[in-house]
Amino acid sequence: MASRARALVASFALLGAGGCVAEGGAPLTSDDGGGHVAVSVAALSLPGVHDAVWDLRVATGASAETTVVTKRLTASGYGDGVASASYVAPCDASAVGDNTVELRLIGIYGATVADAGAYGDPAPGGKLDAVDPGLLAKKATCAPNGDTPVRFDVAVMRPANQGFFDVAVSFEDVFCSAKYDCAGEPLLYDGAARGATHVLGLACSAGATADAATRLHLTNVTVDCGVNGVATVDPASGTGNLCTSGATASCAPRVTDPSGLLFQAAVFQGVDDLPGQDVRYWNVALGVATASLDACTVRARATADDGSLGDEPVAVAAGAVYPYIDWAVPLVGCPASFPVATDGSAAPVAVAYTTTSATDPTPFAHTFGPAATPAPAPGGLVMYLDAGDAASYAGAGEQLWKNLVAAPADGRAQADYDFQLGPSSGTGDDPGFHGVAGARSASEYFTFGGGLRFILARGANTPFINSIHKDGARYTMVLWVRTPASFGMFGNYLGTSGWAAGNPGFLYSFRNGPRHQLSVLVQANGVMAAIGGAPSASTVYMMAASVDEPGATGFLYLNGAYDPVSGSDTFDATYVNPPTSDSGCAMEIGNAGCGVGDNYLPADARVYAVRIFNRALTKAEMDAEWALMRGRFGL
Repeated sequence: MASRARALVASFALLGAGGCVAEGGAPLTSDDGGGHVAVSVAALSLPGVHDAVWDLRVATGASAETTVVTKRLTASGYGDGVASASYVAPCDASAVGDNTVELRLIGIYGATVADAGAYGDPAPGGKLDAVDPGLLAKKATCAPNGDTPVRFDVAVMRPANQGFFDVAVSFEDVFCSAKYDCAGEPLLYDGAARGATHVLGLACSAGATADAATRLHLTNVTVDCGVNGVATVDPASGTGNLCTSGATASCAPRVTDPSGLLFQAAVFQGVDDLPGQDVRYWNVALGVATASLDACTVRARATADDGSLGDEPVAVAAGAVYPYIDWAVPLVGCPASFPVATDGSAAPVAVAYTTTSATDPTPFAHTFGPAATPAPAPGGLVMYLDAGDAASYAGAGEQLWKNLVAAPADGRAQADYDFQLGPSSGTGDDPGFHGVAGARSASEYFTFGGGLRFILARGANTPFINSIHKDGARYTMVLWVRTPASFGMFGNYLGTSGWAAGNPGFLYSFRNGPRHQLSVLVQANGVMAAIGGAPSASTVYMMAASVDEPGATGFLYLNGAYDPVSGSDTFDATYVNPPTSDSGCAMEIGNAGCGVGDNYLPADARVYAVRIFNRALTKAEMDAEWALMRGRFGL
């Protein structure tokens, strides 16, 4: 395919929370030709500001009619937590004429904005009064193989630039660009002021069609300073600032930095909006705190595909030949900008290939893009909830966690498996959403906290849900959860049982011991079985069960391992004296049904996703379920 040059647009740095204008009130802009417009005006002083919301747009065309990328940013997520913000985004070097970079202040706030909304949305409520500087627009050449800073010199802004990278690698119908830039101006905040910032940049496309399904694959980013220590950044652990400024030593697992080599790390991730393309970018900014860089090397490895590399986490098979980009940047060479080299040289950023002689796979721990593994065939899925999918949960303020299965296999309506936050439409009993809607990372989940739960929105179980505790049950349940920091007597992830003889049902829980546990029916009736050994605290698990009661077969599953036996209980899926009555409680997530006291999940337990089938999955299909999402959590 023909190469299309792509680059990183320079970051912007917003200094204050007010706007400054020239005489007559018109917004001030300046051409970015190396100079700037000198403005002599008084800055607006706004005490008590604790957040700001900005809209960023990069576009092409004579009238900026073609959008490359848009992004809504907050100072709390992408800046100093007061009013300033920074972002690294793509531009289009194949466009005729310059790109246009547009910036607009949406509002300033006296407290952190929990839900800023999307680009172009109205300003969040609670905005403080301020002078609006209006739309700030700059023309900039998106130059391949060079750095072209974009500078905003309008009173509330100071110049800031970040290097571009060009398309430098083409293989099959996937093309990528990459760079390491340690010559840019300060970007991330080190306390109250910006500090030395390096940017590792990656952008790729798997083809020229909208359904190309580009996936980017990246390892952890390490800063290796030898005897002075090693810092590791997990690029899939979140977006925006990963740590509290100056506190990376206590920021694990997002950043593991016991020697304090970094003062901050940030991740910029997204998809550009050019029609007919599927270009994704994944950029990592490192705030370098160490006094001497001479003995330090930054290392990472990345590649891209359209799903051809198979299940996540991706690994190129031993003996296969596949290109990747290798960063091994000796920081003694800084300040400099290192574009990817394609001439086979041992450059700081270079193209490498896996080899036919390799005896081990070449792994990439993290993926950004559509999952390669489809839901298990031949079907049977009735319910799929995923905190990381915007179609399932659209973010703060949404009262439903929505079923993603358009046509449930039991013939019911899709909405029959929607869940409402709490038993009412209020927020006092709602689980808390964390992360960015649609990001599909390990950072998207719900927390609970003793008394908070989801409840089946229509208030009544479907016939299939009620069949789970009865004779002849066939089902599979898959839960992606994280255990709490400590284990109390009980904590129920999901269920319909009120745990009383007159209230039959089922539940999945942990209990003191500690252990994961599946209970079907109640007490002496039905089945109780523990899954695996004692679960670790604050650990992500896929806990699942596949049951065919008429066939007296079934197995429990925990993080890739099968467990047919637990202690003295043999789990053969045969129910004992099963009742025929329906459960008296609608199904809940975060408790066992009917809101039973101390069985609520504790505050630091997490639920990421739930998938339920109306049939028993095979072991091969359960392995596919494990492969479907394990890469998201680095498992």
